[in-house]
Amino acid sequence: MAVGSDREHPYRDQLRFYVVRAFVQQIRTFEPATEIPENIYRPLYRRRTPHLYSEDDVTRLMNAVWRLQRVTPFRRVTVYALIGLLASTGLRIGEAIALEVDDVRLNADPPHLLISDSKFGNSRNVVLHPTVASQLRKYLTRRSKALPGRHVKAFFMNRYGKHLNYNAQRLTFLRLLKSAGIQAVPGQRGPSLHSFRHSFAVRRLTLWHRKRRDVQELLPHLAVYLGHVGPENTYWYLSGTPELLRAASARFEGQHTEGGSNR
Repeated sequence: MAVGSDREHPYRDQLRFYVVRAFVQQIRTFEPATEIPENIYRPLYRRRTPHLYSEDDVTRLMNAVWRLQRVTPFRRVTVYALIGLLASTGLRIGEAIALEVDDVRLNADPPHLLISDSKFGNSRNVVLHPTVASQLRKYLTRRSKALPGRHVKAFFMNRYGKHLNYNAQRLTFLRLLKSAGIQAVPGQRGPSLHSFRHSFAVRRLTLWHRKRRDVQELLPHLAVYLGHVGPENTYWYLSGTPELLRAASARFEGQHTEGGSNR
């Protein structure tokens, strides 16, 4: 077990080491004197890289919703809103389907979701982009039409007015993946509902690098937004994608060229 790890996350430090080592390898392309640390780990297993959705993948998945067969029109609307929310916030699927109407605070400033009793037993506010809030308002309008005179607590609901079932969403999502032509990448985990969470975290980090933001300072905020106890939990989600490494390398090169003035 790595020093500083715990029994629930025995390979956390090992993953951090691999991420840093990959970054240093990128730096070496323009700083030949950079030393690459020797791999001190002998893993018992290799953690497979999570599947990451591109923006095009998300668009294709959401378009595929309207081609779903043997489902009601409201079911399509519900799945469309659910996938859009997962992609734009990085929520856990369990958190999304557990939402109740009172948790979705679209009239607040800013609009946000109240996530209660998440994986680590914490509660948090998840701020929504205005476009996301707009789409959820549209879903509420369709939801109200499907519930004439009825009061249902579940935000995303099934035909019986109950919370969505995870297994049902997983099976529907498999159909969407097939319809959208999205397949597993060899050596990586298969695409899943949870993959939206990984994709959101990597995309956010990449955008921060492109904007030359202080990623180390912002990472704790990302951890809170995702509902993690601390940044160390978030490291599991930050795969070293080529795009992310290029953005990080470009930022590092800019700092080096300008004497480190841009933090």
